[in-house]
Amino acid sequence: MKHMIVLLTLLLASTLAMVAAKPGSTRPATLSVSCSVCDPGETVTITGSGFGSRASVQFSISGPWGAGMTLTANGKGQFVVSYPIGLNAPVGEYTVAATSSTASASTTFDVQ
Repeated sequence: MKHMIVLLTLLLASTLAMVAAKPGSTRPATLSVSCSVCDPGETVTITGSGFGSRASVQFSISGPWGAGMTLTANGKGQFVVSYPIGLNAPVGEYTVAATSSTASASTTFDVQ
């Protein structure tokens, strides 16, 4: 009986190690924007994924103008934010960043 328990323990440990080492089992967080070069008056749609199911995400846009908020990802770890660019928005590069307790990502867009 003792040998059977040791054998089962070793089998379980090796199975868990194979599952943990499975390549591609986790996806990195990503952010994408609807326009990489945007015009004043346009609305940028920012899509995030890979942030964890129902994760609290710190979201920010920084640059000549900016915004920040905390949002909650959906059950698939995704979210969508619409950011209207004001008609008088300064030209320049804007950085979009999002961070949860397990993931982070950033991207940029330009206002011309």
